[in-house]
Amino acid sequence: RVALSRVRGRPGGDVARVARRIAQRPGARVRPRRRRASDTPGRADGSGGVKRNPNLESPMSDSPLLIDLKTHDDMMRHVVEADRPAILDFWASWCGPCKATAPAFEAAAKKFEGQVTFCKVNTEQAPELAQAFNIRSIPTIALMIGSEVVDVRVGAARQPEIEEMASRLAAKAEKRRQRAENPGVMGRLKAI
Repeated sequence: RVALSRVRGRPGGDVARVARRIAQRPGARVRPRRRRASDTPGRADGSGGVKRNPNLESPMSDSPLLIDLKTHDDMMRHVVEADRPAILDFWASWCGPCKATAPAFEAAAKKFEGQVTFCKVNTEQAPELAQAFNIRSIPTIALMIGSEVVDVRVGAARQPEIEEMASRLAAKAEKRRQRAENPGVMGRLKAI
């Protein structure tokens, strides 16, 4: 039995020739290579031979509940300087799990309207924001109160998970607001 990895390392080794020879043996099973988009010639539309569903191109909806953050100024105005906590969804148009998370994110935005701000950040259009948050994988959901990142979740999320994150974030923001209004004994001692 010839190992294909040994043939690759040898000068002049022909992997395809060895694979054909192994396939000709009685009882041998060789799986054919999966076709990839790169195997087909590119199309004029730049899709690389892959048909794309135009309805799935952008998980960013036209919902007024979702804020599209594109610049640092948008981030400052809608998240950092805002009076309520925010949930940021980092996504890209080519990302399948991002497309799966988008309807759940919008439904959670409807449920928590007025309590939590829901923002979408397209990592292709706003790479500086993705870099500032050190985003390495998408989808990533970041929970923020002011300028502080409270929690980060990487990977697709279902609606109950997003709603649970939003309720935790709203409760945490409310506790911080109450603590700021009523500093307690230690705050009164500092004031003296």
